[in-house]
Amino acid sequence: MASVLRNRTDGRWEQVVAPAAVDSLVFSWILYGVEGCILTVTNFPIVFAVFFYSKLRQQKEFVIVGALALADGIAGFGFLLAAIGRILLVQAGEGFILITRWQCLLSPWVILWAWCQPLTALMLTVVSLDRLIAVSFPLRYYTYTNRYAFTLVGCAYGYVFIPFFIAAYRSYQVVNPDVPAYCLTFHGFTAADYVYFQNFLLAGTSLSVILYIPVLIKLKFAMDSNQAIDNSVKFKRLKRATITLGISTFFTFIFYIVPMAFITFKVFKDLTVFYLMLNLNAMVNIFIYFTRFKEIRAGLKSLVMCRRNLNSEAIRNVTNRSRVIPVSQVRVSSIHPRVTAGTNGWTQEEI
Repeated sequence: MASVLRNRTDGRWEQVVAPAAVDSLVFSWILYGVEGCILTVTNFPIVFAVFFYSKLRQQKEFVIVGALALADGIAGFGFLLAAIGRILLVQAGEGFILITRWQCLLSPWVILWAWCQPLTALMLTVVSLDRLIAVSFPLRYYTYTNRYAFTLVGCAYGYVFIPFFIAAYRSYQVVNPDVPAYCLTFHGFTAADYVYFQNFLLAGTSLSVILYIPVLIKLKFAMDSNQAIDNSVKFKRLKRATITLGISTFFTFIFYIVPMAFITFKVFKDLTVFYLMLNLNAMVNIFIYFTRFKEIRAGLKSLVMCRRNLNSEAIRNVTNRSRVIPVSQVRVSSIHPRVTAGTNGWTQEEI
């Protein structure tokens, strides 16, 4: 970007940018807008399905997945707003006027990104932390209600307000107009706060991947050490969710941590491709959730068909209900804490 400035007739300063550079910026904004549109229309339906249908909302895993989808959806909406707002500013001849960092932070898309992007990184860590608790203390985890999940989510959502308000206060103190009105994310921050912002994104997502290593080790150990555990319906549900979110974590490493490392350390001069790659992680997550969680599919189907309740197939897969198993198949194991003697040689197990 050219650093040459000119004084406009209205007294404001403006960057002098070559037409080819403007066209390149507009093209990249259009790509961001397309990604933002995809993120918006794919993430919000999952949020609506999870939080509208109580059968999904009662499941801890889906509450956390829904909260992550909400963060990704809001961030995607920010990309869509940014594409539209920036292009309109350029067309109106206002895109390269210098404004203060505080004015830039007040741009709708910068506000959304400054809050949601750290939230997304933190929610990825929450996902891994939840899985670590689940496989480390399965008996205790089974007793947790969805309040546990809402507590984790609430802490994550609440925490990101703290650095946001600190950054906003510091940005407000900078009164010199020195950033263009089209406003990239870092234009709304002071230099020190943006370093924290980038490091938090990289550290949060990296921690989510690191935490998943002991998760998979503990899961494999549990599967190998006790066949009764492996046959438990609750454990099968836990295993399926853990493997699914493990797949998601792998793609987080590929599509987020790697490009974010290139961005943070400025390995290349043009980093547009790597910025675009960051959004692929959320898109891949949606595909994984849709293909691996049949409860999510059922919820989306019911949502599209405007049903007040999930269909019977979804209810069978989601609700906690009782089933009967032969006594001969029951093994004494810590993973079956609720097995009671029944009639006619059968037992009833809460799942």
